Amino acid sequence: MLDKNKEIGNLLREKRKELGYSLEDVKILLKKDFDIDLDNSNISRYENGTVKNMNAAFLRALCKVNKIDYIPIFKDLGYVDPEDNRIFNMTSKDKSQYDKTMDEASLFFNDENVSEEDKQKLLLAMNEMFFMSKQINKDKYAKKSDKDKK
Repeated sequence: MLDKNKEIGNLLREKRKELGYSLEDVKILLKKDFDIDLDNSNISRYENGTVKNMNAAFLRALCKVNKIDYIPIFKDLGYVDPEDNRIFNMTSKDKSQYDKTMDEASLFFNDENVSEEDKQKLLLAMNEMFFMSKQINKDKYAKKSDKDKK
């Protein structure tokens, strides 16, 4: 797992440098855009891959600040079901809705009293609920459309 963390950290650092951001810039963007307080040393720990259990909310926010698609990383870390390809087939509208759902859940992921295992379970459950609700809506509008045709 630490090898994956180092790979992810290298990607975060490379993209940050490519974008011309300092650690301080990332810290400011995390606070402004995601209301996440990570100091420079913790951001550096993520970039060095030395964070043992990466916090999903922090990692997602770091990816978004650095303009990295976090979904393949979450899949690689087991934060989303590796067998579930629905997440890769989302439209841009679906992805925007998914991001909003994850934003709203970030408070739970910032709670240090909740174990990383429980956070991962919740994330998997949230993914499933998101796709179930999308399917329910799709079915509902399909039935309505069928009635309109008659």
